[in-house]
Amino acid sequence: MPYKYFSMLAKLCSVMLVISAAIILTQGLIPLVGSHPENDFIYKSKVGIQIFSQVIFTYCSLVIGLLLANRSRIVWYIAISLIIIICITNIIFWTNYTILYYYLITLALLLISRKAFDLDLFVSYIFLFVFGFLIFALIYGTIGTYLFRIDFTGINSIYDALYFTIVTYSTVGYGDISPKTVFAKFFVISMIIIGLVVFATSITVIAYNINRHLKKVLNHLNKGRLGMTNHIVLIGCGIFTKILIERYIKDKINFLVIDTDKNLDYEKQLLIDNNRLIIASYHGNNDSLIKAQAELAAKIIIAHDTDEASILATMNTREYLESKNQPNTPEIIVRILYFENISKAKRAGADEIIAPHVLAAEQILKRK
Repeated sequence: MPYKYFSMLAKLCSVMLVISAAIILTQGLIPLVGSHPENDFIYKSKVGIQIFSQVIFTYCSLVIGLLLANRSRIVWYIAISLIIIICITNIIFWTNYTILYYYLITLALLLISRKAFDLDLFVSYIFLFVFGFLIFALIYGTIGTYLFRIDFTGINSIYDALYFTIVTYSTVGYGDISPKTVFAKFFVISMIIIGLVVFATSITVIAYNINRHLKKVLNHLNKGRLGMTNHIVLIGCGIFTKILIERYIKDKINFLVIDTDKNLDYEKQLLIDNNRLIIASYHGNNDSLIKAQAELAAKIIIAHDTDEASILATMNTREYLESKNQPNTPEIIVRILYFENISKAKRAGADEIIAPHVLAAEQILKRK
């Protein structure tokens, strides 16, 4: 199977499982809930088992189906297991062959496309709270309210239940539908608790996401400039730089980091989230210096993992600063590892050289 088709196959499997979830909802759950008699105690009947299991499997199929698009191997295993369980449950309790037919097709497609799912699991925080829990809250309120409609006044259809759920979650409360038994009141209390948690969290996450995207738009309008002045620019993100970063954060000193390594670890991701890391395409890249507004910095510290990279970055940084024709330019401080490279860094444009290994060796040699 050609690698270029993997993403397309994963998305096809994702669509098929989402469609299968919709089939449970439209061909199984909604007709079953609609025909459920008011006087039947759902928790004591076979119909109750059918409704409960279909609610759970609809939700799980929808969430897992959407996660399949990310080509996660773990999600693929979960999807296979989920489909097998749904098929067995269908044969024992539902006997709905339309649902069985769609899930068997999805199972076959997943097995055929197994090589396409070769990535690690990544679940977005926004996806979980904004979509996953939001759908769960709506299903919980709508299905539950309709099943216990005998305990409410004004609920005659599934649409009334959906309306009451949305009105309750939005805290509007028109009063045309209301609980009339103790059980119904406790159920509404549970809805309110779920609504407060889910919707409050969702709104917070949505607001954060909108704010992040607005920052990106403004950043684009400003051609990527991060708008700092009199700050520290750190070029290279090694152990030496990380020690400085810890101190700058503690002392609340403004700084920006420029690095060429595109592999993000936890610490680098935090820097990106706080607009403190710029990924450059090469050492001393002019675009990254423009974004960092290096000419307005208090000082520029260059400390790559190798002297060659540090010297190249120094030369390019010096050329960039000279092109600005400013009366005062920030000091360039360069960390050098080997003694023979100190003079090269000076010629490249460094104002000050720090050679910790050389200094350490000299201190050791001075000791008797």
